[in-house]
Parts: sequence; structure tokens; C-alpha cells
Amino acid sequence: MSRRPSRKPAGKEKWKLKKWFMIRAPRSLGGGHLYETPADSEEAMLGRVCEVTLNYITGNPEDVNFKFLLEVIGVRGSDAITTVKQYEWARDFLRSLVQKGTSKVVSITDHVTKDGTPVRLEVVVITARRIQNSKKKAIRRLIRQYLSEKIPQLTYDELCRALMYRKLDSDIDALARKIYPTRHSGIFKMKRLGPAKILGVLEVKKRERRSEKRPEEGVKGSSG
Repeated sequence: MSRRPSRKPAGKEKWKLKKWFMIRAPRSLGGGHLYETPADSEEAMLGRVCEVTLNYITGNPEDVNFKFLLEVIGVRGSDAITTVKQYEWARDFLRSLVQKGTSKVVSITDHVTKDGTPVRLEVVVITARRIQNSKKKAIRRLIRQYLSEKIPQLTYDELCRALMYRKLDSDIDALARKIYPTRHSGIFKMKRLGPAKILGVLEVKKRERRSEKRPEEGVKGSSG
């Protein structure tokens, strides 16, 4: 007599079986807890890309127009450890900066950080009035020269922090103003081109086990 196949969990039952994980910001962005998300297992979380607007990290409502894409590289208990995969401005925000009678100058360049991470940076400069192509080329040339010198001096974490506080944007704006007055300037998109180093689940758990053993070892040593 044939056995009946086991019944697959219904939608509500599947949801109950899921685990909840807390997305943590990378250390470069403060390392704080952001929000919870469900997954079937720890392994299912690895490689997941989560979007978070910058105001969730800084607590500043004005940062709502900037966002990070975070990639999960490891799981420690219920915490999902992340690294920055991408940074960008909101499309509506960028579109609102371009008004009639202005010029939009875009520069896209690839660089390698101090610790060997390849990145692509997309910079925009919105001028106060419409400008000639010769001035656009001059602005792009200054931006490329600045970034080619600056980015190799920063680690990837330092670059992400600079993007969070928009430290490089003020330098770019100052350079563009040497050619023509501007309305707004900055790095509107950063993308990591190389793969992230995945810590995984086992590696993180091993670290936890080693840290748990250390107090015991200290007690044994003191008894002698």
C-alpha cells in the first residue's frame, strides 16, 4: 500500500517556520541595529541585499534622500552582519535638482581603494546656469583628477563613511565652482565592483565558541 506524500506547510505555517534576523549596519556606518527581516535559515540570509535610507542610520530626517544597499555577509545568532554594496541618491531627489536653464554634468570613473576594493563613482554637478561643453569638460577633468588622487588614500570603510557624511561632496562642489557657479554637486552613486568577502555562518559561530571558552580558561588558570 503506497504512503501518502507528506503535506507541505500552508502559507501561514511556512511563515511561522521562518526565523527573524536583525539587519545590522556595517561598522563603517556605526554598526547599529536597523530592522528585522524573516528568512528560512541562516544560510538563506547570506548574500541577501537590503535597502536602507540614510535617515535610519543617522536619525536625521534630511537624510531620507540618500540610501545604502547592504549585503549580508555573515550571521551571528539572530544578527545579520552586512557590508556596503552600493550608495545612491533617490531618483526623485536627483531629478528635482535639474531645473530649466541649468546644466547637468556627469562624470563616471572607476577606482581602487587603499585596501584593494574596486569601486565605480558617479558624480553630478548642477550648474547655476546653462554652460558650454568646454566648461563641462573642464569640470569633469578636475573631478577625475581629484578622485584619482583621493580614493587610493581611503580604505573602503573610510569611503563609505565619507559618503554617509557627504564629506567628498563639498570638495567636488568647490572644484566645480572654480569653473562655474553651481546649484548642487556630489557623488550620487557608488557601486562596489568586486565581490564581498562572505563570513558565512560557521565562521561566525566558531568565533562565538572561542569567545565563550576564554572565561573558562581564565578561571582554570587562576585556580593554579
